Order: sequence, then structure tokens, then C-alpha cells
Amino acid sequence: MTPPPPPPERRQTDRRQGDFEDRRRGDRRQQAVQGLDNEGRLRELINISRILGGTKPFPERFMEMVVNLCGVADADGGSLYIYDNKEQKLKATVFYNKVLGTEKVVETFDPLRISGLVEVALRNEQGELAVETPSVASFAEKEIIIVKDLATNRRFDFRNTLKFDKENNYTTKSMIMLPLPAHDGRVVGILQVINPGAACYAHENRSFLEALGAQTGIALNNALLVNEAQDLLNALVNMIVVAIDQKSAHTAGHCIRVTELTMMFADALSEEPGGKFGGFKLNEEERRELYLAALLHDVGKVITPTHVLEKSTKLQYLNDRIGLLQERLRSWEHLQMYKILVKKLEEGGQQELLAAVRSEISADADIDFLHKINTNEIWVDDGAVARLEDISRRRYDENSGGEDTLIDQFDLDNLKVRRGTLNNKERKIIEEHVSLSIRLLSSIPWPKNLERIVEYAGAHHENINGTGYPNKITGDMMSLPAKILGIADRFEGLSAPDRPYRKKKMTLSGALRIIRAMRDDGEIDRDLTDYFFDKKIYMAYAKKHLPQELIDCD
Repeated sequence: MTPPPPPPERRQTDRRQGDFEDRRRGDRRQQAVQGLDNEGRLRELINISRILGGTKPFPERFMEMVVNLCGVADADGGSLYIYDNKEQKLKATVFYNKVLGTEKVVETFDPLRISGLVEVALRNEQGELAVETPSVASFAEKEIIIVKDLATNRRFDFRNTLKFDKENNYTTKSMIMLPLPAHDGRVVGILQVINPGAACYAHENRSFLEALGAQTGIALNNALLVNEAQDLLNALVNMIVVAIDQKSAHTAGHCIRVTELTMMFADALSEEPGGKFGGFKLNEEERRELYLAALLHDVGKVITPTHVLEKSTKLQYLNDRIGLLQERLRSWEHLQMYKILVKKLEEGGQQELLAAVRSEISADADIDFLHKINTNEIWVDDGAVARLEDISRRRYDENSGGEDTLIDQFDLDNLKVRRGTLNNKERKIIEEHVSLSIRLLSSIPWPKNLERIVEYAGAHHENINGTGYPNKITGDMMSLPAKILGIADRFEGLSAPDRPYRKKKMTLSGALRIIRAMRDDGEIDRDLTDYFFDKKIYMAYAKKHLPQELIDCD
């Protein structure tokens, strides 16, 4: 089975000096450390605290903090390293140098998949701590490392730094490595300052640097904890989705495909400059909210009986009861043949006896009819119902009083189902999965930015005209994302080539024809459906998920 889609790819940006003139002006407004008294240092700590505690995405906050610090320290630049415990590396996720006019940032702090601009191994090939590297030494010793002059320093190995300088026509003269401790004392990263002003080395400024490191460490740890919580939630959601889809081999991948189509649809609407949907825009949090809702829309199926989910014919339960009916008809056929044979023998008609019997009684046509009804090859109209009832009235013994019917009432009711394979009781069981989904999702204390997951997921079987289930709400009570998810769920269900109740695979044109009928009947939103057709969103999906032979239109 195809695994759930991964989180959005992290992006690395390389921003040059001209893109950040506003921030440069901010740098020039900053006073260097040498001009700060105690009050000034406190003011700068508060300012950096404000930056770290802001509402911008984490990468932007830390980049702004590094730029601000370099302004205060009268430094050329700086970098933020995050410790990757899994790989035992320090990974630079922020790089800034105003002399080179460069800002680079890995635009997500994903604790499970940290990607660094520069990566420093914590241990050498012998498995020992590589303390000859200043960032590793600061990390291991939990101490500020100050190198006032690289040219005269004999403790550390600066070959990589000198290589960088040569490649960029730059000179690194000095640096400060600042460990970033979390609340429990663990070092979660390193803040590197390049070519700081001389005053940074003064004893009275060391406490300022230590306070800055502690403040940044806690902020970084909080950022990582937030992302870890999001990763945990994503992992749990994916686990549930896999469990749902694995429960029924015929629907494996349904939740994933519905999610993909939902996001394709929503993203296309978000990019519309005007028109009926011009005001619809999803930010990253809203997009994630819809993404999770789509993945979880069928969570209630975890308790739906497997025999109902897997029911591929009208008579399928632990096994397909069509075999039982076939044997009954064959037994009835043989009994009737026996009666006719006895009669013919009594009348003395010996020639071509078997042919005469076969010409008067045969169950072949009826058996073929029942097979086609059972597998939905024949539409159950009034004529089919009448023929089913006629077969059901046959008896092994016409004098038995009705105790030996060929088709009992249970099987007859299932064969008379006009659409699909599920009887009314089973259909209610399937429909109950939505109510259960709502109950399960409502039991989770979602944060405010994810609280609409219940609404989106719970409305995917509601109809605009109020005839859907479970709550029969109307279109004016449904949000646009909920309507999008509903259309995506219907189209995926119609076009999927692996549905157990469909003997013949649905072509793309057939699925679109039914979607149009749903629109005209008022089941789904007309404007959204028209947009779905006009922008041919279905085609991008079909090319990826449908066999070529089923794509019979453009």
C-alpha cells in the first residue's frame, strides 16, 4: 500500500543582501555591545526575547534573532546549529553574514528530519568526541568558547573554516561559540558568532552572552518540542489511516487518495485571483487542518464489521450464499426431471427420453440470472424483482406448505437490493461510521488551530440539499473545505478500480457522469463541482491513480 504523503518538503533559501534592506536598517539602529550598560543589555535581552516569542514561523524568528544579535555584537555574521540526537551531529539551520550579503535558512525545524546547511559530526572515526572542533567543544563542555584570533589559536582545527574563507574571499578572524541549554540542562544547539566586536570579549559582557544562550536554548527547545508534538500527531494519524485501509483490502489507500485529491482541489481554489472563490485562502495551519481532516474522515470504520466492508456480492457473508441457492435449484431441477421421467416411463415413451426431460425443465437460465443479480451485472428493476419472487415461490414438493422454498426470505431480500450489495441494515452499519468518526474525533482535545477537523471530517456524507447523513445538514451549514472534502470522497469512491461491489470497473467518464448527476440532484455544491470540471482537477488525479484504459475522456 502506498504510504501516507510525507509532510511538505523543507526548503532551503539563499537570500542576498538586497532582499533584506529593512532588516539591515534594523542592524544599523542597534548599538554595539561596547556601548551598552547593564540597562542596555537587559533591554537587548528583552528585545531578543520578544523576537523568539513572536508569532512568525520558527525559522524566521531564529534568523531575525541571529541578525539582531550580530547587530548588537558588531559581528559580521552568525549561525544557529541544532543538535540532531539521532545522527549525533550539529546541523547549521541558519546562516547569516552581512559582509557576504548572505542569509540562508532551512525553513522548518523538524526534529525527526533535521537538514543542515553545514553538518558537524559530534564524534570522530574512533568514536571519540571531536573536541578539536570549536562547536563540538562548546556542546560537550557546555561552556562558551571564545577564539580571539584563529591565526594564533592552537587548540582547534579550523581547516573547514579556512576552506570556506578561501572559497568566498572572506577572512574569519575570531568567533564565539555559545551553547544553548534547555530547561533540563541538555544542550540543544550552538549559536556561533563570527568576527564579533572586541567588546564582546569583555568580562562584564560574558553574563550577557550566557543569558542570551539560556534564553535562546529554551526558545529552541520549545520550537523542537512543538514540532515533535506535530510529528507525533502526524505519526498517530498515519497509523490510524493505515489501520483503516488495511482492514479492507478493497479500500486500501482510500483515505490517502481522498486526502491528495482534497488538497489538489483546495490548493487550486487558494490560487484563484478572483471570482466566486477569490477570497478563499488557506494558510499553512489551515491547510494542515484540512489535510488531517481528510486523512481521518473515515476513522469510524475501525469498528465497522469486516464482512460488511468486504461485501462484494448481495449474498456474501462468511461465504457467498449463491452456491447454496445454486444447489437448491439443481436439486429442484433433478426432482422435476425425476417426476417427468416417471411420467414418461408410465406412458411408454422410451426414445430420446433424456432430451424430452431436458426440453421440459432446466434451471440453467435461472442460475445464470441469480449469479448476475448477485454480482450486480443485472440492474434490479421491477421485472427482475418479479422473476426473483417467481423463483422463490418454487417448492421441492408442491404439497409441503411452503417449508422448502428455493430462496428463503433473507436471501430474497438481499437479492432485491436495487443499488450496490448492502441491505438496509448493513447500509445503516456503514453510515454509522460517520457518527462514530465524529464521536471519536470530538473526544480529542484539538488545539484551536485544528478544532475544525471534526466539522470537515464529519460532513463528508452530508448533502447540500439536506438528504445526507448523519445529521442531514444543508449547504448553508457547511464550510467550503467540508464541501471540497465531500466531493473528493465521492469522486474517489466512484473512480476507484478496486471496489468490491462493482463487477465492472468504472471509467473516468462514467464517474464524471455520476458526479454531474449528484450536482444536478443537489447533493454536492454546484459552483464547486463546476470548478472541478472547468479546471479539470479530476484529470490530474486520474493520470496518477487510474489505469490508462479507464481514462476515456479529457
